[in-house]
Amino acid sequence: ANSDGHPPETVAKEAKRNLNADFLLWYRRYPHWLRRAISYRGRNGRNHVMIPTCLGFQAMLFIALAYVYYFVVIIPYSAPGNFITHLILITFTGPMWYCYLMAWKGDPGTIGPQPEELVQGIINSEFSLEDVVMPAMNLKYPRAKFSRYFECYVARFDHDCPWISNVVGVSNFGYFMGFVYTVTVCLLCWDILCVQLLMSDVSAGVALICADRKVRHPTMRGTCPHASDFVMWGLVNRKVMMAMISIYVFFVVFTAVMCIAQTSQIMRNITTNEMINWVRYPGWQKEDGTFKNPYDRGVVANFRQFFLGYPSCPRGDNLEKEDRAGLLEGKGKVYKREAHAGHNCGGSCGHHHNHDHGRED
Repeated sequence: ANSDGHPPETVAKEAKRNLNADFLLWYRRYPHWLRRAISYRGRNGRNHVMIPTCLGFQAMLFIALAYVYYFVVIIPYSAPGNFITHLILITFTGPMWYCYLMAWKGDPGTIGPQPEELVQGIINSEFSLEDVVMPAMNLKYPRAKFSRYFECYVARFDHDCPWISNVVGVSNFGYFMGFVYTVTVCLLCWDILCVQLLMSDVSAGVALICADRKVRHPTMRGTCPHASDFVMWGLVNRKVMMAMISIYVFFVVFTAVMCIAQTSQIMRNITTNEMINWVRYPGWQKEDGTFKNPYDRGVVANFRQFFLGYPSCPRGDNLEKEDRAGLLEGKGKVYKREAHAGHNCGGSCGHHHNHDHGRED
């Protein structure tokens, strides 16, 4: 309750934050163990470490349903000539789930708070309050941003992704890309197998012969009454299969577009946040106001920086290898005034460029 004695949901309602008010209202009804799980922030201090977001739960549910349908309906009645498609789907399943869990559970590149260093720096006039991200209790670093949705400060912030229940940042961006690519392949194979089954004589035969569960047919694998009710329901109701194919085709198109967009951004060394907000950032415009990317070093160098997994400097600057680890820990001098002046490059970058490229609080 606030100082006036009103509960949080009432305060949120009066502030016209209806979604927050509804959440707080339901949150009070949850059992204690569930409330602890929801509010658990982990060692990196971010939201949804243990409990996924609503969209994240939906994504996991839809993927799980696709695999249930695959194992109990598609495999038993799939044509023998689809071995390669089955092999690709099974091969990519493990990496897909691994990348998903690492993208969700892993550290996105969280920059920890440094309240003592901030106070000392302000006292010594090393920087002003305008240089501080107050919710993060840290300095404003280039390409870093504070996520209000997940409540954490992330280096090389790309975007908030409720589908993986985490921020996409410098440390989990590779896992995110791995998940996007592998889930696209898996869902595409699933759609192909479903379409083939839908168009095959096996599916049509099951629909006609086994509509009456009392009928036995020697050409089927076993007999209709011995097949599970779920399998028979899935095969006989061809409209259900058509609806599922339509849903998962949409998912394939969505993830494929995501693959293309994110790969294009890697090639140009630009984040989603910078693509959207570049007009707001000094140093991202030419003299005539058109777009300019200060971090683009060419396709080869951009891919190299992505696979090596360290924050990139503006063109013409260098990054010392020994500075990469400390850069993401939010500890020591690397993440104090030197990093602020050195463009997220551990103090090793030159100082001849603008110090405000892509800076966000």
